[in-house]
Amino acid sequence: MEHPNKVAPSNVPTAWQRVLDTYALKYQRATGKAFEKPFVALMNGLPFSTVERDTVAEGFARKTVTALLHTCQQCGRSGRRRRHTRRYTVMCAACFSARALRADIAALLDDDAPTEAGFRPEVAWHEHELPPRIRGVIPSQIWRQTDIPGVGPVRYLGKADVQALAVWLTKLACLVDEETATAGSEAKVGAG
Repeated sequence: MEHPNKVAPSNVPTAWQRVLDTYALKYQRATGKAFEKPFVALMNGLPFSTVERDTVAEGFARKTVTALLHTCQQCGRSGRRRRHTRRYTVMCAACFSARALRADIAALLDDDAPTEAGFRPEVAWHEHELPPRIRGVIPSQIWRQTDIPGVGPVRYLGKADVQALAVWLTKLACLVDEETATAGSEAKVGAG
């Protein structure tokens, strides 16, 4: 049987393929015919309707786009549109947090790459110069502290501190990826 959406599976995130198939089959059952061309396409990672001049098909395409905009591209759980690395994506909180943490860790460990927030690794980083996701995972005993007159105690990390954390941060990113993948597969099993 021909794929009801006629969209190459490589163009569509795996978790979204099930949504596309569901709405294409609903349209086929309701009208007795299949879509003649792809009814949903992706631009900059977000779906949009490609149907014109057929109000019934437009309605199914619009409902499909709405469903996709509320479905995580990675795991299929309920998601929402999020901005990451200068691009929009639709993800659940768990998948997005894992991806964002991984990107923040990579940027911190790469001396030349600024993060999305614009922080650039230097010789020392004040606590508030680091992205919140990074601040939250650094063990408290690693932070250095100095007292500034009139300001009080200020926490910071030196370049050597970050280099000492490199292996641990890399392992943390891998662990978060594994946990997200496990949670995503459990969500797919529950939905199927």
